[in-house]
Amino acid sequence: MARYMWCANHSFNSIEDLNKHLGRDEKVFMSILPELKGSGLAECKRGILTEAEGKYSHEGILIFNDKAAYEACMQIIKDADWDDEIVKQNRYETYILDHEL
Repeated sequence: MARYMWCANHSFNSIEDLNKHLGRDEKVFMSILPELKGSGLAECKRGILTEAEGKYSHEGILIFNDKAAYEACMQIIKDADWDDEIVKQNRYETYILDHEL
């Protein structure tokens, strides 16, 4: 079965907003992590944009065991209480992993 990868990119106007988001993001994510793992989350990573002066972004990458796990976890993520009050630009993309090296 194909695994699914979801990428969530968040861009901010300032380093302060990025740092506030990172703290809140980790707290919320850790609170739902057991439920995500139980629903088929295989792995997750978070990266901070580097070497881009004046740009403040991070990306979360979540990998799910299959389509059912992806759908179940997306509902858990949707229902979580994220930091909507912090102004940011969001970009979300979903991929089917067709080949892993």
